[in-house]
Amino acid sequence: MVSLNLELIFSKIYFLIKGIYIYVWSVFSLNPVYILILKISWGVLAIFLSLVMAYLAYLIFHQWQEDRENMMSLLVTAWREGAEDKVSQDWENIISALESDNPADWKLAIIEADTMLDAMVANIGYKGGNLGERLKMIEPSDFLTLNDAWEAHKVRNAIAHEGGYELNKRETQRVIGLYEKVFREFRYI
Repeated sequence: MVSLNLELIFSKIYFLIKGIYIYVWSVFSLNPVYILILKISWGVLAIFLSLVMAYLAYLIFHQWQEDRENMMSLLVTAWREGAEDKVSQDWENIISALESDNPADWKLAIIEADTMLDAMVANIGYKGGNLGERLKMIEPSDFLTLNDAWEAHKVRNAIAHEGGYELNKRETQRVIGLYEKVFREFRYI
């Protein structure tokens, strides 16, 4: 993917135009007709450059949307090639555990949802030794529910690493809801 440094390009254009303006102003500053022509010319140039900037912004946004759709398409294709039944069954197990009255089942549901999230992020192609490292590699504009994923993962870490972590049913439902938002963004469930 080609990267453009728009700030550098526009600063070069600005200094070029400024230099030309100063030169022309110093040469033609004695005649008011030249000044009027110069002001009109600069106005037309400013409008033209504004339109060019708007068009470039449109192209960049359009490319970003296209890249995001391609990534989503690849994810859905990879998921459907063999994981659909397993993911569906895993999600049903999580929902079943969520409906239980046993807090141990709630903790297990969150841990299993985090495992699903780890598998999904790895399938997308993010590298890292664990889910936390993979989440750090994600560009927020590519993953709209990234904050939800982080929040849910932090609860999972608290369950796994804090011996007496207390969890009620409402909090469990909220955390599973965060995982669900992430999975639905990527059409994983």
